Parts: sequence; C-alpha cells; structure tokens
Amino acid sequence: MSRKAIVVEFPVKPELVQKFVEFAKAHAKRCLDNEPGCVMFDVCVADDDPTTVWVYEAYRDEEALKIHNAQPYLRAFIDGFMPMLAKERRRKVVTICD
Repeated sequence: MSRKAIVVEFPVKPELVQKFVEFAKAHAKRCLDNEPGCVMFDVCVADDDPTTVWVYEAYRDEEALKIHNAQPYLRAFIDGFMPMLAKERRRKVVTICD
C-alpha cells in the first residue's frame, strides 16, 4: 500500500500567526500521539511570507488517513482555525512516491 500525505496552505491573519502555529502544533501532537498510522506531522512557516503556514502530514496508508479523517478532534481543529484565516486554505491529498 502507498503512503498518503496531506499538504495544506493556510493564509493566516497577520495578528494571529503565532496563535495559529501553537494551535496547529497542538493538533499535530494530538494526531501523532493518538494515531499510530500518522507517521509525520510538521507545521511550517513560509520563509518568503510569515503569514503563510504550511502543514505536512504523512500517513502509513489510505486506511490510516481514513482513521485520521474520522477523529472527533479533527472537526474541533477545523472549527478553531477557520476564524484565523485571511482567506480560504488550499488542501491536497497526495500519494507518496516510494
């Protein structure tokens, strides 16, 4: 089975970047601690734009991604970050080339 990744670009309101980063890092830790199929979860800030936060998540396989998407804390994360965004986020699910 192929590993899966989620790559998300979050354009964050400038005054809320630090709050967003801390919120996303807490979510990343929650996923890594509670989902054995979540093998990586990085929160990154773009070097050329400190108001753009990128999240890179890697999952063991499609089943692990399905388990992640079913977690109740995912909805809380989405509801929590939406008011911090300057505009709509861009999200892609990709297959990792092994």
